[in-house]
Amino acid sequence: MGSPGSRGRTVVSGDGSRAEVDAIVLTTGFEVGATAPIARRIHDAHGRSLHDHWGAYPRAYLGMSYPGFPNLFLMQGPNATSGASSTLLFSEAQARYVADAVCRMAAEGIRALDVKPAVEERWTRRIRRRSARTVYETGGCASYYQNDEGVNVVMWPANTAEYQLRTRRFRLSPFDVERGRTGAGRPLHPLRPVRLAATA
Repeated sequence: MGSPGSRGRTVVSGDGSRAEVDAIVLTTGFEVGATAPIARRIHDAHGRSLHDHWGAYPRAYLGMSYPGFPNLFLMQGPNATSGASSTLLFSEAQARYVADAVCRMAAEGIRALDVKPAVEERWTRRIRRRSARTVYETGGCASYYQNDEGVNVVMWPANTAEYQLRTRRFRLSPFDVERGRTGAGRPLHPLRPVRLAATA
């Protein structure tokens, strides 16, 4: 019995069996929130993983940015997906926000954006306060939305339209900004804001 590995196009499993493959797809299924695998693979400048920073309480400003991890924008991060409407609406809102941020960086010669700790802390306090009054934490039901202490660390605790409006346009003020040369130095045109229809 060896450890899993690969030799060329042959994948060797832990029990020694082999299979010829063209591609390997890694999926995480419902491993989200406090156990999200991505948090163990992203490290700050001092070598600490995002998981080390989070512990049992995943958190991020708008569910996307965490202090000490410049230029990190998570998709479907902590408390930034829906249990009541389409997850696609959150993905689209986040994609537009991130694209707007990248365009702004290119246009203004910004090398790095790092969300301010006080901004993230205020955001997280608001999320925790609102989440405590929702079905995600009341009624005694346990789910993968919660950490071991019963705190909702996955679902957005308000209506979808509010999240769409909060992420409609990237704002620079919540971030510490480092300016410098970026990429090829060719400015991109910022995305035009899009009017979003209110949804449940």
